[in-house]
Amino acid sequence: MSTATAPAVRTPQPVRSPIRPVSFLSMLRVETRKQIDTRGGRSLLAMILAFVVIITAWYGIDPPDGTIRFNQFAPPALQILVMFVPVIAMLAMTVEWTQRTALTTFTLAPRRLPVIAAKYLSAIGLTMAVVAASIALMAAGAWLAGTVSGVGTDFSGLGTVVLGPVINGLLTTIMAASIALAIGQTAIAIAVYFVLPTAFSFLAFSLLKGAAPWFDVFTAFERLSGSDPWTDLPKTLTSVGIWVVLPAAIGITRALRREVK
Repeated sequence: MSTATAPAVRTPQPVRSPIRPVSFLSMLRVETRKQIDTRGGRSLLAMILAFVVIITAWYGIDPPDGTIRFNQFAPPALQILVMFVPVIAMLAMTVEWTQRTALTTFTLAPRRLPVIAAKYLSAIGLTMAVVAASIALMAAGAWLAGTVSGVGTDFSGLGTVVLGPVINGLLTTIMAASIALAIGQTAIAIAVYFVLPTAFSFLAFSLLKGAAPWFDVFTAFERLSGSDPWTDLPKTLTSVGIWVVLPAAIGITRALRREVK
C-alpha cells in the first residue's frame, strides 16, 4: 500500500531592496556636518562670531563720530569673516586624508567626484550662512546701540557695504578649498593659504615688475567684488586661473587618483 508524499513547503524568500548609490543630497548633508560637527569646526565658528560681537559692541559703545552708522563697523567685522571662514572649508577638504576617513567615505560613496563637489558646495553654503548670521548680529547690535543711546542708527549704504565682502568671502572660500584639496594636509594648506598669496603679492612687484598685477589674486577679488567687476578683466582671469582654477584642477586630479589607505 503506497502512501502519498506531502508537497514540499517552500520558505518565502525575503524581499531585498535594490542597492542604490548614495544620493548627492545625502553627501551634501554629510559634508556639511563634517564641517560643523567637530570640536575644531565649532571652535572656529564660535571664535568668528565672538569677534563679530566684540567689534559690534566696541563701535556701538564708542562710535567714532558720536553717531551709529552701520557702514562704520561692518567692514572690519566682515574682513575677519573673509579671513577666517575659509579655514572651515580647508578642514573639510583635508579631513579625509589627515583623519584617515577616506577609506570609509569612498567605500560608502565610491564615486569621488560627487563627494568633492559636495565638499565645495557645503563649504560655500556654510560660508554664506556664517556671513548672513554675522550681518544679522551686526545689524541687531547697531539697532540696539542706536536705540539705547537715543541717537538712532543709520543703515544707509547697507547693500553696498555687505555685497562686496560677501562676494569676496565666496571667492576666498573657493580659493582656500582648492588650495587645501591640492595639498591634502591641513596644517600645510592653512600655512600656504595665509602666507603664500600675501608674500607673493609683495614679492611679485619687485620680481615681476610690470607683470605683477597679472598674478595678484587679492586685487582681482577686490575688482570682482567692487562696483565694476569688468575692469582689467584679463588680469583678473589670469590671477583667478593661477590661484583658484589651477589648484582645483590639481586637487581634483589628485583626489581621483590617490590611493586610499
